[in-house]
Amino acid sequence: MNFKSFKDLKLKLFFFEAVCFLAAAGLSVIGAGKILALQKIAVETPQGTFIPVEGGVERVFLPDPITILQFVIAFILTTILVIALVKYSRGELLLILLFALAAWAGCQLIFNSFFSIFWAIFLAIAVVMLRYLIPRVFIQNLIVVLAIAGISMHFGLSLSFEKAVVILAFLACYDIISVYQTGHMVKMFKGLVKSGAIFSLVIPEKVSGFKVKLREVKPNEGFLYLGGGDLAFPAILMVSALSYNVISSVAIAIGAVLGLFVAHFLFVTQKKRRPMPALPPIALGSILGFLVSMFF
Repeated sequence: MNFKSFKDLKLKLFFFEAVCFLAAAGLSVIGAGKILALQKIAVETPQGTFIPVEGGVERVFLPDPITILQFVIAFILTTILVIALVKYSRGELLLILLFALAAWAGCQLIFNSFFSIFWAIFLAIAVVMLRYLIPRVFIQNLIVVLAIAGISMHFGLSLSFEKAVVILAFLACYDIISVYQTGHMVKMFKGLVKSGAIFSLVIPEKVSGFKVKLREVKPNEGFLYLGGGDLAFPAILMVSALSYNVISSVAIAIGAVLGLFVAHFLFVTQKKRRPMPALPPIALGSILGFLVSMFF
């Protein structure tokens, strides 16, 4: 461990990490609250689900329940696809298209909780286009925060809290194995960075780093990457906890931030910077936060 003073903790870096996480998680919970409100007034018909609006009705698309098995199968298939594209010599374009599609889908989901489907689609396209028109760190982070918020909201509403806990625990164990044993997560990450299709936050050590062009970013040289899953999975738990109460969701957020600090501390105090799984301490903090909330 390399820790001599508080300066070594890089607290400004952690502050940026926490703000981005809370932005994504907060948006997902707010969006989920609006969707839950719509569900109370929605009417299902053979043609779809509709809600009353001024002058008529409007069709809405509400999340359908999914099982743990369905989630795990989708996760495994997506991982296999990404690994295959990383290994494929001509897979970079496909990875960029996959990133754009995932970013658009997530952004569209969160926008649709606030706006009509037309404006949600339009805004999602506009935001994703910004990523390629203005390829800078702050645009990358904006898109990832919005996309993670939408994806977390969707899966959090599709899973019961108990299922979300099981999935979070499973993925925390998977994170450890994929980084320290098989190493495929590290290889996949390096391939995604090389292709420019990384679905992660790019956290700079200085505020000026947010204006840096993405192609100039180098890991461990003034920047830190925080994977999308490290944000999404605790946020999914927060959304699913709304079935209990808002206090539980807030407690999970606090626990997740404390877990994020533990992961940050372990990473920045390494004698030699190496990739490490951030999800296990975040997952543990999230679950402990929920357990504490049961006393209130």
